[in-house]
Amino acid sequence: MKVYHGGHEYTVLEKGDTEDNGQLAYYLRYLSRNPLDETIREAELTDLYSIIAKHIDSNEYQRVVIEAVDHRGKKFGILKARTYRDSKTVQEVLAYKPKDQAATSGEK
Repeated sequence: MKVYHGGHEYTVLEKGDTEDNGQLAYYLRYLSRNPLDETIREAELTDLYSIIAKHIDSNEYQRVVIEAVDHRGKKFGILKARTYRDSKTVQEVLAYKPKDQAATSGEK
């Protein structure tokens, strides 16, 4: 599945529910350009949290977990993928919602 934000394309490998610190969390695993490069990773995470903030039900989830996986892990299944895992509370994620949408849309 492909998602787009700010002119960037992201390949979502897996999404669904998981548990993080004993709380129900929305889980997203995506193909990163380089999960170990902080500059690249932070830009990707900002885009993905912005997308999630527009759609997440704050009554259902307490946390959001995003896992970045590198190309090698996808193309060469025998090699262990380089990964980075990030977790935020739903309230932290909602802060990524674009300001014009935050003012006009209510939560479910």
